[in-house]
Amino acid sequence: YEMRTWKLIQPDEVLFTVMIKACAKNAESEKAVNMLDDMRMCGLYPTDVTYTELIHACAKRADMAHKAFEFYREMKVQDMPLTGHLSEWLLEACGSKGDIGHAYTVVQDMVAANIPLNRRMYTSLIQTFASAMRVPNVTDQEQMRNLRFAWQVVTDMRSRGVMPDTRTLNALVQVYAAAGFSRYAIEMLEQYEPLGCVPDAHTYRILLEMLGRDMKDVGRFFALWQHMVTHTNIRPAPELHHLALQVAMDSRSAQRTVSVMEDMLAAKVFPTVDLIDRLAKVGRTVLEIHQLVGQFIDLNKEVTYRRAKRETDLVKLQIEEQQLRLAPDGLTFETPTPEQESRKRYFDSMKKKGLSDRPYLPYEEWKARKAKGGKYYAERSDRKRVPLVGL
Repeated sequence: YEMRTWKLIQPDEVLFTVMIKACAKNAESEKAVNMLDDMRMCGLYPTDVTYTELIHACAKRADMAHKAFEFYREMKVQDMPLTGHLSEWLLEACGSKGDIGHAYTVVQDMVAANIPLNRRMYTSLIQTFASAMRVPNVTDQEQMRNLRFAWQVVTDMRSRGVMPDTRTLNALVQVYAAAGFSRYAIEMLEQYEPLGCVPDAHTYRILLEMLGRDMKDVGRFFALWQHMVTHTNIRPAPELHHLALQVAMDSRSAQRTVSVMEDMLAAKVFPTVDLIDRLAKVGRTVLEIHQLVGQFIDLNKEVTYRRAKRETDLVKLQIEEQQLRLAPDGLTFETPTPEQESRKRYFDSMKKKGLSDRPYLPYEEWKARKAKGGKYYAERSDRKRVPLVGL
């Protein structure tokens, strides 16, 4: 946009495709779609690579997955080829939305085009069944069918020599968690080591959200939390700390609440505004919570001071760097730039013509002087009365 605005460069198909790809990497789906409309307004037509990047931009969001399928239908109408990367993004869109029908269609098209499924595609297929578990009004039979299909995908995956990785097993855990089979989801942790995989932060996040947010199982939640903290090298994300504090307050246990707050203080994770409001109500009689809140306030002051000092040092460094750039040419900050010199010449010429003698008034006062009626209009239009004294 800056090139088109300031340098008057008109993008071609390649440059539009590159900009759409940048939107896909930044997860800016709406901007990518608007870029396509801008491209068509310029009289240009999207290529197969452009459509691929558009589908990539829309694949990771459930609310934009339908746009990915629309672009794919446009590609099929124009007889554009189906590639491996395009298949990956299409299956990822199916996994985001839980659209089993479109996933079946994409797999059929891949078979017709002789495109083999890789590990990422198999993972997206399993993720599709996991997302389909949370579709509104899903029945128990459909949930069991989705679970059976997910394991069939794993069986087909291993029969073709493609070994599952941690992401694949996380998708299976998500299938069990979405179906409400908490025991089987937790037992999946035992299957990681035989397959040469290690549970990561996403694995524990799925399980903790299932136990804490969906099932409200306080005991198993903190048992798994303690196992993650003590037996793994995983550092919980701030969202998991917030969830743990919420579950601790739901359990009405001051000891657990204080323990979670101490972990948050050690990790320098601050509670959200909603959690602070709840702490003010449930912990108003607990002295340890008041002390921890005071420590959070001191930590916030320290973090804010360090951030402000770092920004100030960075600004000083940039000023010194600019001085070093100007020094070889004998320039300083007080040396006017060509734009400033041009501006000074312009106002000097205005002053010579007498056009700058009029005072610059505030907008409201200028508007009142221009309006009809009122004090300023009377001074400008009414006749001056002759004084009667001396007649």
